[in-house]
Amino acid sequence: MLGVHSPQWVARFTAWPVSGGGRNDSGAGRDDGGLVVSAGSGNFRQPGRPRSDRVHEAILDATLELLRETGFSGLAIESVATRAGVGKATIYRRWTSKVPLVIEAMQRIPEIPTPDTGSIADDLTEVLRSSIDVLRSTPLAHVLPSLVGERNRDAELSEALDGFVAERRRPLLRMLERAVERGELPPDADLELGVDLILGPFVVRLFFTAGPVDPDLVQPIVDAVIRGLGGVVEAKR
Repeated sequence: MLGVHSPQWVARFTAWPVSGGGRNDSGAGRDDGGLVVSAGSGNFRQPGRPRSDRVHEAILDATLELLRETGFSGLAIESVATRAGVGKATIYRRWTSKVPLVIEAMQRIPEIPTPDTGSIADDLTEVLRSSIDVLRSTPLAHVLPSLVGERNRDAELSEALDGFVAERRRPLLRMLERAVERGELPPDADLELGVDLILGPFVVRLFFTAGPVDPDLVQPIVDAVIRGLGGVVEAKR
């Protein structure tokens, strides 16, 4: 399984500027964006991405690493700061608590592509295969159960997680809507239920049975979703 720094899935999101300059919350020995440098290093500005971008990404990477290692309940801002090589105040200038930090870190995990092949069976097949790839190549399978397990004890996390999940479900709903428009699914199909049917088998295996999430699941799920929504499953050639 690829680590959280793997270039295959790590993508840069919005860079938050660091206010002020010179000496920061941790004093000498760190740059004004919070990255650890030698006090006598002289000119530590490097070509490439702005320092504030690098700091932001280092913090998000550290957050995902620690979420995988400790879960949400064990995640501490101080630990993130230490892993990222920044001061705590550098983190608090960007996020008011660990909940928005965690949700933004989760946004670095890529969304599942939703194709438009003209066939709901083909669309579902590609979506499910991509889902398996994401689960295997990112920390999602390790991190999401921890977050869901804590949501009933943390109202702020619960609300933020609702928003994150709704955002990730939206493209799947649109994919099913296109199938209705093409006449592959009936107009009265419960599309919210359809998204549940797409994701449900993976959720059960991740959260409850620890069963394998592998390509053998794809075709049975495709058939179950189409039948469950009132569509017709084409006979296998």
